[in-house]
Amino acid sequence: MTNRILLLIFSLFFLSFTCFSQEKCGSYKGYLADDMNKYPEFYKNLEQLDAELEKANKDFLQKVESAKTTEGKKIIPVVVHVIYEAVNSAENISESDVQNALDALNKNINGQSDKFLQMFQGQFPKTPDVFAALRGEANVEFRLARLAPRCDTCAPQPTNGIVRVKSDFTNGVTPRNRIKTLSYWNAYEYLNIWVVRNISSSDGGITLGYAQFPGGRMSTDGIVIRYSEMNDPQSTTLTHEVGHWLGLCHTWDCSSGSCGDDGVFDTPPQHTSNGFTTDPGADPDSPTPSKFPWHVGLPSGIFYGCLADSLNPAGEMFMNYMDYTNDDYCTMFSKGQVEIMNQTLVGELTTTTIIDTIVLDTTTTIDTTIVIDTTEYGSRRYIWSNDNIQSTGTSDGFVAPTCTKIANFTDGFGNAFESICLGENIWLKSNKASVFAGNINSMSWDLGDNGSGTFTSGGANDDNSLYAFSSPGSYDVSLVVSYDETTESRAYNLADLDLTNAFSYDSIISTKIVQGKQDELIAIGATNITPHVIDSLGLYWGLHFTVFYRGEVEEKIYVAYYNNTCTSTTLHEDFITVLPTTAINNASSYTYSFENASNLNADWVISDNDHESNIWDFTSFADKGWEHVDGVAYDGNASVRMPAKNGSILGNASLISAAYDLSSFSNPAIKFAWSGAASNSSPVNELNVYFSNDCGEGWTLLGSLSYLDVANAGLYDSPFTPRADEWNDSIMFDRNGANALKDDNIRFRFEHVTNGSSNNFYIDNILIGEETSLIQALDQSAKLAIYPNPTSGNTNVLVKNMADKHVQLKVMNILGSEVRLLFDGAIISKQQAIEADLTGLENGIYFISVYAEGKTMLTDKIILFR
Repeated sequence: MTNRILLLIFSLFFLSFTCFSQEKCGSYKGYLADDMNKYPEFYKNLEQLDAELEKANKDFLQKVESAKTTEGKKIIPVVVHVIYEAVNSAENISESDVQNALDALNKNINGQSDKFLQMFQGQFPKTPDVFAALRGEANVEFRLARLAPRCDTCAPQPTNGIVRVKSDFTNGVTPRNRIKTLSYWNAYEYLNIWVVRNISSSDGGITLGYAQFPGGRMSTDGIVIRYSEMNDPQSTTLTHEVGHWLGLCHTWDCSSGSCGDDGVFDTPPQHTSNGFTTDPGADPDSPTPSKFPWHVGLPSGIFYGCLADSLNPAGEMFMNYMDYTNDDYCTMFSKGQVEIMNQTLVGELTTTTIIDTIVLDTTTTIDTTIVIDTTEYGSRRYIWSNDNIQSTGTSDGFVAPTCTKIANFTDGFGNAFESICLGENIWLKSNKASVFAGNINSMSWDLGDNGSGTFTSGGANDDNSLYAFSSPGSYDVSLVVSYDETTESRAYNLADLDLTNAFSYDSIISTKIVQGKQDELIAIGATNITPHVIDSLGLYWGLHFTVFYRGEVEEKIYVAYYNNTCTSTTLHEDFITVLPTTAINNASSYTYSFENASNLNADWVISDNDHESNIWDFTSFADKGWEHVDGVAYDGNASVRMPAKNGSILGNASLISAAYDLSSFSNPAIKFAWSGAASNSSPVNELNVYFSNDCGEGWTLLGSLSYLDVANAGLYDSPFTPRADEWNDSIMFDRNGANALKDDNIRFRFEHVTNGSSNNFYIDNILIGEETSLIQALDQSAKLAIYPNPTSGNTNVLVKNMADKHVQLKVMNILGSEVRLLFDGAIISKQQAIEADLTGLENGIYFISVYAEGKTMLTDKIILFR
C-alpha cells in the first residue's frame, strides 16, 4: 500500500485545491499548472526566488536531523500573515483567535476532535463504529514560530508567529497567489498561513480557503484562508486545508470510475461531496437509511452508498475532514490518510541493488552485489527536523520572546494618509482590540500640534476618537501603548522548562481518546476501556476483526508563566494634512518641472499603498513609489518617475498636488509631459488623473492614459530612459461641461495603477492654467502622426511644427537597425505629409523616426500587416 500512496502523492505534486464553500468547491487536478498558464508573467517573476529556496533547502538537508520530541511528535512551525484593510477591520484577528485555531487543528489532526464521541440528537454516534475503527492519529503538532527567519548577518529575532500587513489585497486579488508576495517566510522552514477577508473566485462563489499540495513551487507554498474560518472555533476549514497541504485529496475526486475516490484504501468511494443539500435516498444508488441504524434520523444530504460500483456497502465516510460535510459532523481522518501525511513529511526510503563485476586478472572476475539505501526527502522533510525546530523557537520549553506587540493606527476609514479641510474632524482608530486583547495599562495620542486642537469625541487616551486641528499644516501623529503581557513556555517534561525566571508554573491534564486491541490499551495504562462491535461490514474493509476497544489516557503538559510590562510607540510622519478651505495659491498659471527635489515634499506629496514592511521576509518584493530623478527630463534636467515593477506587486501610488485657487480662470486645465515603456508584449498598467475640491476627501476622474499610452515608447528589456522624441504631452480639463475645476480649492492627483510588470514611467513639466493657453503650447510642439496604422504597405507620415528643418525619415526594426530611408530633405510647411512605402518589408512591428540636427527628434510605432 505504501507504493500506491506514494504514487498518488507524486502524481499530485503540481496540484492546488480551493474550497469555495462547504457545499461547493473549485478543486481540480492541475490547478497550479492552469494558474501558471493563465498568469505566466507573475510566476516567471518568482523563478529566481524558487531557485534560491531550492538551493537553501539542499543546504538544509545536508545536516538534517530527525526531531527528537516527546512521543515522537513532529513539530510544524507556523507563521500566520494577517492581511487587513484597517486596524479595526474584522479580518485583523487577534492572537488568541490564531492560537485557538491552531489548538483546534492539533486536536482534529491527532484524532481528538471534540465531536468524535458526540451523539446525534442523543441517539446515534456522529462517527459510526465501522468508520471510527479506522480513525487515524497523525502525531503532529502545529506551533506558532517564536524566532523569525535567519539571515547571514543577524541574530535570530523574536516573533509571536504573527505578521500583520495592511493592504486592500485582503478583499481579493488575481492571481490569488499574489497575496503571498505581501509577506512570506521560507516555506521549507515554516508553514505559511495567510488570513484575508475574501478570496477571489472565478465563478463568484464563496471561497473559504485553498492550499498548495506538496511538491509545487515553494515560493507560493502554504494556505490562504478567510478570517471568518480562523476565528470560528467550530470551523474545520483549516484542518481540511492542512490535509491538502499534507497531500490528501478530497474523498471523491482523485481517481477514475463512476464512483468518486481519493485513492486511499480505507476511505470508501462516493459519488460526490456531502454537503447536507439533498434528502436521504435522493441518490438512486443509495440504500435506504433503515439499512444501517446509525443513519436513521441524520440530516438530509448524507449519501449512504455508492452502489453503482458495488463498492460501498458501509455507506460513505461523511464525517471525514476531506469531505464537505457540515463542520458539526466532521470528526476524523482515516489511518490511510494519516499514512499519506507521514509519507509526505518523511519521504521515502528506496533500495537499489547493483551487481558489479570486478576484474582480478585476464581470466578471473568476481560478481559483487551492492545494496544502496537512499532516502528521497520531499518538500516537507526539513520543516520538522530538529535543526529547524531549534531555529524557529518551537522546541519544548522554548521561552517565548517578550514585548512583541506593536501599536498601530489608521484613520477610521482605513487610510494611512489623509487630508481634510480645516474645521473637519480626523477619525483616529488604533489596533487595541485586535492586538492587545484588553491588557492595556495606558494609551495616549500625540497629534503633533502641541495640543492646540480639540478632541470632539473620545479623548487622548481612547482608541476611537475624533480630533479637530486648529490650523492648517501637515502633522505627525504618534500612539504610545503601555501593556502587560503573560507569556508561557510548554513542555511534556518539567525539566525542559526554565523555572528560574518564571513567576509560576502549572500542569494541564487532558484526556485523550485511544483505540486498538485490548492488550495494547492496557499496556499504555488506558482506563474506561470499552469494546465496540463491528458487524460484517468491518471485514469488508479489511479490518480483519469485528471488535475494537476504546479507552482514555491522561496527557500532562507543564506550563511556565512569565510576566512582562511593555511599551510600544508608533509614529506616522505626515499622517494628516489639514488644508484651508480656500487655497492660498492664486496665480495666472503654475509650472512644475521638478528641478528641485523638494517639490515632492511641498507642492506635490507622494501617497503610496501602505504595505507594512516586514524585514524578516525571506525575500522582499520592491514596492517603490514616485521618486525624483535627475538627468531625465522633458524640460530642464529632472522629472518624477514611477520605477519599474516586477509584476509581483500590484496596487496604486499617487502624486498629489497642493491646493490651487482656480476660480479666476475662464476654463482651467492641466497639461503634463509623460513617457513610459513596457517590459513585455502585454502592458497592463495605466495612469489616472483626478481632481478634488474638498481638500482631498473625494476625487473625481479628470482623464486617463491607457495601458498603450503608458507604454508609449514600446518594449524595452532594460530600464527605460526616454529619448527626447519619446515624450508626449496631454492636456486634461473638465469634459462634462460643468467646469468643476473653476473653484477656489482644487487639488490634482496622478495615480499610477500597477496591474502587472512595468518599465519606468516619467512625468514632467506640469502646467496648470487657462485651457486655451495650454492648447496653444501643445500645438507648438513637434508632432509625428502615421495613418493608416496598421498598414498593408503604403501609409502617410504627418510631420507637424518642424518647418524649415532638414530632416530624415527612417524605418527602424525592433532591434534598432535602419531598414529603409523614406525621406531626406527640408520640411517646408507647419504640417507636411510624406508618403511612405513599406512594401517589400516583412510583416511585423517597425518604428518611423525623424532625425534632425544630428539626433532623433520623433519616433512612432507602425504595424505592417498584409
